[in-house]
Amino acid sequence: MNSVLEMPDANHLGLFTNRDEWLKIRESGIGGSEVAAICGLSKWESPYTLWCKKTGRIESPDISDKEPVEWGNRLEAVIIDKFADEHPELEIFRDCGTYSHKERPWQRANPDAIYKTPDGSYAVLEIKCATFEDDWLDGVPKYYETQVQWYMQTLGLGSATVAVLFHGNKYREFNLLANKFKQDVNLERVLMFCEYLEHDTPPDFDGADSTYETVRSLNPNIDNDGVVEIEDLGVEYMQLDRESKKAYAKLQELKTRILSAMGDAKTALVYGQPAFIRSSRGVNGVPYLMPKKGKVE
Repeated sequence: MNSVLEMPDANHLGLFTNRDEWLKIRESGIGGSEVAAICGLSKWESPYTLWCKKTGRIESPDISDKEPVEWGNRLEAVIIDKFADEHPELEIFRDCGTYSHKERPWQRANPDAIYKTPDGSYAVLEIKCATFEDDWLDGVPKYYETQVQWYMQTLGLGSATVAVLFHGNKYREFNLLANKFKQDVNLERVLMFCEYLEHDTPPDFDGADSTYETVRSLNPNIDNDGVVEIEDLGVEYMQLDRESKKAYAKLQELKTRILSAMGDAKTALVYGQPAFIRSSRGVNGVPYLMPKKGKVE
């Protein structure tokens, strides 16, 4: 069902079938998928990289033709169909378009769908495809929860459902309630990021691969006569490099000890909880050690 819905705290900006129009609208504000990066929670993008994109220092790559993106888009409608089958009591609104917060027009939300419950309340429906379940052992990962909390705050809604298809054949639903504390913390960080944009001041560097790759791209040329003195920065790097090599060697030793202790066993426990597994690639592959994600108390 396609419909323009009136949301308590948001204005509807329109439906955009043209990708360029949608990108233009999104880039003029802060969308839900960008909040995780701003808060330092994204697996794919750092605050510095996003700042460089927003300020025009680097271009956002077009990933629309990447297979994970293509299949995520293709499967979105299928997963919504599954959600509808599981909840015939709900009225589902697809292709809802883009909304902006009434008091903060730069705060944007572009939910995959919105549904209406029998009591007349509305909720966000967000669709995800995931290859592995490890990040979801404790519920919706923070980098996705941040996005959904941003949508709920923008729209003035109190609840949401994240419907996930794992490795193409396992469907699960995760329910979220609006969390004012988390929303306010995220908003504070976004407001600080907006100040960085306004004053053309970059966020601090961090240890994200995204930041490193962005700085690489900002300086593509090599001046063979150029010399820069980095002083303590270089000393700190060399000291940490020596320490990290020692730590890596110790980790390899511990991995070897664990593999030896496991023998042919698939799983190793730490105080009764699964902590490591032996896995292999292919039928005749030699097993390797993998720490299991999640908490070990």
